[in-house]
Amino acid sequence: MSEHDKFYFEVKALLRSTKAYTILLGGRNLDKANTAAKEAQREYPQSGSVTKTIQIDVEEDDSISTTFEHVAKEYGRVDALINNAGAMLDPKFYSGNIAMREMWSKTWNVNTAGTHILTHTFVPILLESRTRDLSSSRVSPAKGWPKKEPGLGAYRSSKAEDGVKVFCVSSGFLATGLGVDQELNKRLGALDPTRYWGGICARCG
Repeated sequence: MSEHDKFYFEVKALLRSTKAYTILLGGRNLDKANTAAKEAQREYPQSGSVTKTIQIDVEEDDSISTTFEHVAKEYGRVDALINNAGAMLDPKFYSGNIAMREMWSKTWNVNTAGTHILTHTFVPILLESRTRDLSSSRVSPAKGWPKKEPGLGAYRSSKAEDGVKVFCVSSGFLATGLGVDQELNKRLGALDPTRYWGGICARCG
């Protein structure tokens, strides 16, 4: 499987659903994203969903901003944001191809900082979703974005009344191409990612 497999399986799970979705598939390399989208649509020709591709690099703030402006103008809202950009550079470090600092810096930039900045940027159009259910808390900050009250940002935002559901999914060891070869992952006991993500989407859809 090529590098696009990291987001390929989630798209396939959505295409299998009986619900019709507009799926925006983002990737640093637009050609790879297009290839993944075409392969997935070809595998599920009867799907009522449509997959469209956009170029985005979570390591580049300008790329995130440009993507947000495009999606906001074209669609007006996002019902679900799946942050699946990931970097696992440990094998490159242990094989002597990169320095330790590069391994740590790039991994955290992609997996943590990039994910946070992307989500923060997309909050205004996530709040426009018609699918969200409101929750309440006595220590909530006021609705709206950005949050204006200073102090206790991490805790208080976790109690926000904006009604955005956040799911943190630990997929476990799946047979993707992340970090090392997909076939090697299978031999080491990795699970089938298509079956796993299909179950996740079925429960959350």
